[in-house]
Amino acid sequence: MVLELQAQIQQDEGNLSNAIVLLKRAANLESNLSFGYGPPLPVEPSYELLAEAYMKNAQYPEAYKEWIIELKRMPNRIKAEEGLVKTKEKLKATHLSIPEAIFPYYNKLFSSTSYP
Repeated sequence: MVLELQAQIQQDEGNLSNAIVLLKRAANLESNLSFGYGPPLPVEPSYELLAEAYMKNAQYPEAYKEWIIELKRMPNRIKAEEGLVKTKEKLKATHLSIPEAIFPYYNKLFSSTSYP
C-alpha cells in the first residue's frame, strides 16, 4: 500500500512515469501474495491502478494487459471488466490492435461482458 500511495503522490505531482514504476513494483509484490476472498486488500489492487496509469498515459496495449492480469487474478471483478471495455474502445479508436494472445478467465454465468 505504501508504494501505491507513493505512486498516487507522484501522479498528483504530474510525474506519471515515476508513478508507473512504483505501481509496477507494487503489482509485482502483490502477485506474490496468495489470493484472498472477500474485499481486496488493498482496496484497489495494484494491477488496476497500473492499468489506470497506463490509460492516463495513452499506453492502451499495456493497460489492456494489466486489466487481463487483474481479471485472471480476480475473475469477474466489475471494475476490471469495465476498465477492459474502455481500454478496448480506446484501442479501436486509436487504430491499435487488441493484444489477442491474452484472454482472461471469466465465468460466463456472472460476467456481463464478452472478451475480445
